[in-house]
Formats: sequence, structure tokens, C-alpha cells
Amino acid sequence: MVLVCFTILHYKSAVATSKCIASILKLKGQNDIRIIVYDNGSNDDSLDHIRERFHDFNNVEYHKSTSNDGFTKGNNNAYLLAKRKSPKFIVCLNNDIEIRQKDFIALLNDVYTKYHPYIIGPDVYCPKEKQHQSPLHQKDGIEQYVYSCLEKEQWQFNHVDQVINEYVRFDRTKSVRNMIPYKLWELRLKILHRNYNKYYNKTMCNPVLQGSCIIATPEYINKEQVLFEPDTEFYGEELLLALKCKTLGYLTLYSNKLKVVHWHGIASGFNNIPTVESIRQKNIRTIHSYKIYLQTVKNNPWEKAISNEHKD
Repeated sequence: MVLVCFTILHYKSAVATSKCIASILKLKGQNDIRIIVYDNGSNDDSLDHIRERFHDFNNVEYHKSTSNDGFTKGNNNAYLLAKRKSPKFIVCLNNDIEIRQKDFIALLNDVYTKYHPYIIGPDVYCPKEKQHQSPLHQKDGIEQYVYSCLEKEQWQFNHVDQVINEYVRFDRTKSVRNMIPYKLWELRLKILHRNYNKYYNKTMCNPVLQGSCIIATPEYINKEQVLFEPDTEFYGEELLLALKCKTLGYLTLYSNKLKVVHWHGIASGFNNIPTVESIRQKNIRTIHSYKIYLQTVKNNPWEKAISNEHKD
């Protein structure tokens, strides 16, 4: 039996995906692990380089899509491939995630055995931004949060020059920030952010989990054919997963016993200054996904499904 199947959504960056695979191959319990690398339409030879590097490992397999299906559909395709192996857990990863806890699988089992949630999310730490990224939001006030994010994205689209200037300023102070001890950054976060302590709660029930590492348990795998729905393409999938689970009564859990590192930006060499085009593309995609979320809240398909079941 496969205990854990890790799915990695690959796109072009052999450096990032290789780092992710290498970290999984260092975990304890390799006999119980399978790794699925899903190439989401890369139009280069990056997957060939990855195959060559890890060709001696029989528990790593590769699947290539002929087109870029976006984040949502790409992860769903990888999730379905993993389901065929009948694993106990499916760990859905961005390719820029690194797992440093050698006993990650044993810890995952412990968390699951204690709570039996449908979905688990770890503490996701981003060294580049010196931030803990999960959970994204606590369970209350999500709609207000989405409206504020919509305003922010629209403002950035209309004031892209100011946004780039902020990136330039951030990049110029990079060397100074790197000299500041980690504990001082933690103190700064604690002072500036009222929700700081949420990252250090041992557990949190039903928050919005960050999508770079989502873990499906037997409760979810046995019931659901997709991980993310409806298809937002690139952003907002975590919000919809939280809405789905809340509506259907699926327990989701954040646990800081599980920890991963998110090397956000590694694919671009940690380039801190984006182009006008990339900023506006992100704004458009994000606004699109938030609007889908708000539409889904108003016409909740899972509420309708429950209602129809009761009628039957």
C-alpha cells in the first residue's frame, strides 16, 4: 500500500522542482512514498533534465500535459493520477516547496490520527519575504477579506508605476534586511500584525489554508474526485476549497507540527522587480478568481447538492 503520494506541479523550472523532489527523497519511509511530477505544459526541456537527475529512483514518475492548464486544473489532474494509487494521503505541492522535516510522514500520521480531518495544511514559511503564509485567513470574515483584496488588486492595476517603485525600494534594502536576525523579524511581525499568533497556534480548525501545500486525507480522497473547484485557473483556489469544506461539513485543519519552506521566486532566480506586464497579468487573474469566489458564494453548488439530497 502507498502511504503518501506527493504530487508536484512542474512548470519550466528544473531548479525548483529538483529541489522539491530531493527534499522528499530524504524523508523517512521511502518504501511508502510515491512522487508524481506533473508537467503543466512546459515548452522547454526542463522535464528531461529532471528525469535524468532522478532516473535511479523508481518511486518518482512523470506525466506531461501538452498545454498549460493553469494551477487549478493542473493540480486536479495530478490529484486524479495520485488517487489511482489508492494512497492514504495525497500531498499536493507547488514545485517551489521544500520539506525539511525528515519525520514529516510520521508527524502527518499523528495529526491525522488525532483529528481525522479531510484536509490538512502545514505551517508554510517563505524565507524571501520572512513570512508565515498559512493559514491565509481565519474562518470568519472571509467575504470582507475578498472585497478588500479586490480593491487592492484594482488599485495596483491602476497604479502599476507605484507598485514597481515599491518593489525597487524593497530590492534596494534586501542586503540590510538579510542582516537582521530572524527573532527581530518575528518580533516585528508580532507588533505589526494582530493575527500574528495564528501561525503559532498548534492547530486551527476550518481556516483558509495556503495552496502551496495541501494535504488530502482518506476522508476527502474517498469522497472527492477533484481537489480544487470551480476552476479559477491561477488564484483563489484556497478560498473555494474552504467554502466547499465548510458547506459540506468537512473538517480542515492547520497544524504547526507540520512545516514546509516555500521558496517563492526561485523559478525566476528570486528576481524582486517584476515587469508592468506581469503585475497587470497577476491583477487580472486575481480579480477574475475573486469574482468567481463571490459568485460561488451567492450560488453555492454544494448547498444545492445537499438540498437535492434531502429532497430525494
